[in-house]
Amino acid sequence: TSLVLFVCTGNTCRSPLAEYLFRHQLAQRLDLSPAELEAAGYLVQSAGTLGYAGAPASAGSLTELHRRGLDGRPHRSQGLTVELIHQAERIYALSNEHLAAVLALVPAAADRVSLLDEAASVQDPIGGTGDDYARAAEQIEHAVTARLEEYLNEDSDW
Repeated sequence: TSLVLFVCTGNTCRSPLAEYLFRHQLAQRLDLSPAELEAAGYLVQSAGTLGYAGAPASAGSLTELHRRGLDGRPHRSQGLTVELIHQAERIYALSNEHLAAVLALVPAAADRVSLLDEAASVQDPIGGTGDDYARAAEQIEHAVTARLEEYLNEDSDW
């Protein structure tokens, strides 16, 4: 099983957006339903560096997912753990702080962790306007699309 992990602060705004968008795009590319991905050996999860567990995705993130035809209501936050980092084949951090947090827990993960958007950290929209969430979602969606191509091509790049 291959785990792709997205990491932000509280696991309620940015990383759930990335998780749901990546899962949706991966399922489309592999011609599977999101539910069938796990049976096919693909796990997509997200976690937060603050370690909150059980919180739903923020209203703004749910709205942005809904706009894209996705239901983020099942999401519950989980804290970033050493175990999750060890399990993950790829880890995408939503900001430089999150990247540093992953490496502080597991320095050996350096070859598996990178910024989701190499050009810029995704600003935290928490407590912000709908526009803040829309901007974050758009940036995440573009980055997820690029990373999905990389992820799918990794196996054929040797």
